[in-house]
Amino acid sequence: MDNMAIVNSPTLVTINYNSADMVDGLFRSIDIDMQLVVVDNYSTAEARDAISEVSVRHGAALILGENDGFAGGLNRANMEIGVESGLLLVNPDVTFRQGAIECLLQDAASSGSDLLSPSIVVAGTDATWFRGGSISATLEVTHKGFGRKLTPRNGFELTEFISGCVVLFSPRARAGVLPLDPSLFLYYEDVLMSLNARRLGLTVGVSHGAIAEHAEGGTSNGGYSGRSVLYYYYQSRNRLIAARRIGRGVHWIALLGTPYVLSKTFYRLHRSEDQSRGEKFRAVLKGVFDGLRGKDGKR
Repeated sequence: MDNMAIVNSPTLVTINYNSADMVDGLFRSIDIDMQLVVVDNYSTAEARDAISEVSVRHGAALILGENDGFAGGLNRANMEIGVESGLLLVNPDVTFRQGAIECLLQDAASSGSDLLSPSIVVAGTDATWFRGGSISATLEVTHKGFGRKLTPRNGFELTEFISGCVVLFSPRARAGVLPLDPSLFLYYEDVLMSLNARRLGLTVGVSHGAIAEHAEGGTSNGGYSGRSVLYYYYQSRNRLIAARRIGRGVHWIALLGTPYVLSKTFYRLHRSEDQSRGEKFRAVLKGVFDGLRGKDGKR
């Protein structure tokens, strides 16, 4: 299918969990006409009322459900959107700089990309958060240029890994890589998605001229300082669960690399976290333990 279909009929989807204020900020940053869809993963009655108000304010369709995680929410939206449409998945804690979405859609059409991310910076800065990435043999993910000042440039570049933070799916990509695996609940769905896209021969890339801002941690702990306990648990667990999904060889490599991965995780946690450090250490160990036992789903 011609990727001009993405430009002509994009649908933006965001998965909400007690993040109505952030969804409002996301929608305010959108500067082109496009269909908006919010999937609400239920947290409380008050939070549902709040996201309902935001959806009405911005003319967004609201899909109601239980809290079945990131993949479950996306899968519900994917079933509701016409198969001819491109789908722009965006975290609630993201905002777009002026002209970013139009640039993203134009690069998708000109490059023929099936899965496309904008350049993503840390909110309020020009520090790179994502501009392409790679996946190691032990299923660790590296963001290219992470933390460095974003150098302005235009054009399209292929990438091995694409973050689920902001990703534009072509209709062909939707048919190939969706639905995502809901058993992971949070994190690492994009790793399996990236590997599956490569297996299917889909084009995966980054639009350098399109820039989005990401307030990392905003959706997982209700704030913007540090990474949450949930982040450390699900990241540690799901690396091993994802490896198990891929196959025995990858699973064994991931298992053998776990002591090394743990040492790096503890070092980064010690250097970058100043709150609830002990709890986060325990979350990492619990995640590894559950990953070794193959315990998936919401925990």
